[in-house]
Amino acid sequence: MYISADLVDRMKDRYRKINGELMINDGEEIELNKHFYEGLIKAGLENPDLKDIVLDQRENE
Repeated sequence: MYISADLVDRMKDRYRKINGELMINDGEEIELNKHFYEGLIKAGLENPDLKDIVLDQRENE
């Protein structure tokens, strides 16, 4: 899967934020590939605006 460097940075920042909060609150972390990426993709697939987001992405190339 190809994604832009900007999007990679945004995902890494979001992962660090979520993981950091969990470490502080629960003392447990999440795995990047197993938990975060799977959850991120599921959230995107379940987003009712996914089609519009995809079409906007195509137009912004």
